[in-house]
Amino acid sequence: MISSNYDFARFIDAVKEKDHFDIIYLAEQEATEAWRKSAHKRFRDSPDMQINLSYQSKLLGLIDYMRHGLQSQEFTSDDRKLLQQLSH
Repeated sequence: MISSNYDFARFIDAVKEKDHFDIIYLAEQEATEAWRKSAHKRFRDSPDMQINLSYQSKLLGLIDYMRHGLQSQEFTSDDRKLLQQLSH
């Protein structure tokens, strides 16, 4: 995983120099890995569960943004500023 602590800003920083196709691919991989971690019974009782779910949602929102220009309601104003770094 690019961000093992579910930090959306860290993910964006790691992919901001990549092309759109690579960003989408990496976001899909990251979301899948986060989902797999959340599927474990031990993790479901963890305080990190909500952070994980929010991270997954933001990654899926990033994919929609990259493919269709749609901004997720999950994005905060800080997240929207991060997305601007990808518009190069």
